[in-house]
Amino acid sequence: MSVEEKSNKKRKKAPNYKANLLLAGCCVVYILLNLLASYIFILLEGQNDLVQQKASSKEFAIARETFMAENNHCISEESLEAFLHVSLSS
Repeated sequence: MSVEEKSNKKRKKAPNYKANLLLAGCCVVYILLNLLASYIFILLEGQNDLVQQKASSKEFAIARETFMAENNHCISEESLEAFLHVSLSS
């Protein structure tokens, strides 16, 4: 081996800072775009969830009042509440 070949083997390649900065910049942009997309998704879906929750609570209240009107001689308000609490928590 010649002296030049030995020095070439010992010489390390200088890091390419420009490529590293470009890669880091792309990663930052990717993360920021994902955060923006998730924020927009939460805004859009949050409104739908709120509307659905209000509708289902109204339906539940109507069904509960109908049930109590039809069966008020069989079950009391307190025992219905206790039963619903136990059944929904399991």
